Amino acid sequence: MEKPPRMRYQDENSKKEEDGYINSVVSIAYETREGTAKYETEFQYTQGVLVFQETEWRKTISIPIINDNQYESNMDFYIILKNPDGGGALGDPSLTRVTIIDDDVPGEFSFDSPTYTANLEKGIVTATVLRSNGSDGIVSIQYATVDGSARGGPDVNPADYRSTSGTLLFEHGETSKHLEIEVNRNTKEPKNFVITLRNPSLGAKLGEHSAAVANLVLDDITERLATLLAENEEEEEETWLDQIKSAMTVGGDKDEQGNEIPPAKVDYLFHFITFLWKVIFSLIPPRSVWGGWPAFWLSLCFIGVLSAIVEQLASLFGCVLYVKAAVAGITIIALGTSVPDTFASRTAAIHDQFADAAIGNITGSNSVNVFLGLGIPWIISVMYNLTTKRGPLRIEQGNLFMSVLLFTGIGSVCILILILRRKLFGGELGGRKVTKHLSGVLLAVLWLVYITILCLKAYLVI
Repeated sequence: MEKPPRMRYQDENSKKEEDGYINSVVSIAYETREGTAKYETEFQYTQGVLVFQETEWRKTISIPIINDNQYESNMDFYIILKNPDGGGALGDPSLTRVTIIDDDVPGEFSFDSPTYTANLEKGIVTATVLRSNGSDGIVSIQYATVDGSARGGPDVNPADYRSTSGTLLFEHGETSKHLEIEVNRNTKEPKNFVITLRNPSLGAKLGEHSAAVANLVLDDITERLATLLAENEEEEEETWLDQIKSAMTVGGDKDEQGNEIPPAKVDYLFHFITFLWKVIFSLIPPRSVWGGWPAFWLSLCFIGVLSAIVEQLASLFGCVLYVKAAVAGITIIALGTSVPDTFASRTAAIHDQFADAAIGNITGSNSVNVFLGLGIPWIISVMYNLTTKRGPLRIEQGNLFMSVLLFTGIGSVCILILILRRKLFGGELGGRKVTKHLSGVLLAVLWLVYITILCLKAYLVI
């Protein structure tokens, strides 16, 4: 270990120099001085005296730094040593510069969607500006509209929309703001304009979607093209071998920066449960083979086989538990075939601007179950009976009349709830926590009522 530096002590009377540690108490004063960093803004003014005992050769000075959560450039201040006492003397350097490195992250600004569609009933288009990857300090971002096929002006008549520009101010910790632009309610043809973000305040950055297309009239083709053009990353084509390897690999999630997160214990559990089915379905050719047609038809075949297996397992399970076929059909089998639709509708409700995809998925799925699920098997059965001359095909209704009648009534109540939500809360889905939770509980109760009444009917209780 390196020996501490020796200090020379000079007696005032004898002027005699002695080597080694000083044999008396000495002191030195210190004080802070402003540089680019200012008192009470970046740091606190500090002064004091350091006293060194005979065996001490090092002291520490603490300067309080003021953290205001506001992004700023790195700043400097100084500490000086002065007025030595007790026989000590100033050495070189007696002044030091301290740099305050800013650790605040003001974030990145972007739109939450590359496209928006105007609400012509209200005459506005609403865009949401997100602040991600940090929310420290008060920051600002400028926005402006740019003409596309729609022409802007100071008034919405005769212009297509009101030309708008301004500045959005985000407080510390604020992560989103809504931007409303007035549009012409009488627009009939598909038109659009662009909303841009620019000139973020010091330290802030522009994110991925710094511009968005606002459609005055919904045009599916235009919206899809704008979405595709806004995507910077192209999806890589997955080969057949990659598809099989992916099915056998436990995958984790990704964080906000796109970094891989190691799989959790629950990921391993679900991978173990679904491993067989993942491997079987990975044998379906990828979409890049022959334009995706083999993947389409084989997927339908695999789904049909899987549905048949689920139906057989549900029937066997019902037999073991002494559950009638009618009850097993509306509970076990119905849940097995409808739970995937539930998750698909949830995803659509979260990511889509409108309720069309979420509710349309449910109604479309039930339509397929009723029309195709009954129509095609009946056609095949009738043709088989006719060709084998077994006579007409008759299937007893059982509890079907009661089931259809009850479903029609409860379905009408469900539609009434959606209509009331539209009138009272302005949307079929979502809303405040109390509203959406109450609506969800009410719909779940309707399902329980449907199941309970049909079960009581099947067991001749009612």
